[in-house]
Amino acid sequence: MELFAPRALAAITGEMFGALLWVAAMVALVDLALVLLALRRGAQWGAAARIAAGFGALVALGVLVALPGFTNAGFRDLAGALDWLTWAAVGLGAGVAAALGVLPLLALALGRRSGAAAPALQRGAASSLR
Repeated sequence: MELFAPRALAAITGEMFGALLWVAAMVALVDLALVLLALRRGAQWGAAARIAAGFGALVALGVLVALPGFTNAGFRDLAGALDWLTWAAVGLGAGVAAALGVLPLLALALGRRSGAAAPALQRGAASSLR
């Protein structure tokens, strides 16, 4: 079995994350559906993105503070550059994931852009429903 073959990577990922992988996949699918719904409704992405970025920054800071404790380590155990870079990357990744997770919810909650019309059905689409 080759090391970087797709089946090998899938097996390694499944072993690492277990059932959490399927939970994350379902959350990603729901998030994608919410993005498509928000796009269809003409959501306010600018305001939602600013709020989501603030939320992501708070999550990133929280993860950065709590991360060494998850492994029963302390900040004194972050010795090398790779330790610090990995610590920062995990915090940044958690913040970005949190921001992307709440972005479509915020876009839907803030509603349509001012002056934007609701999407209309195409002329032939309504007649086929009768």
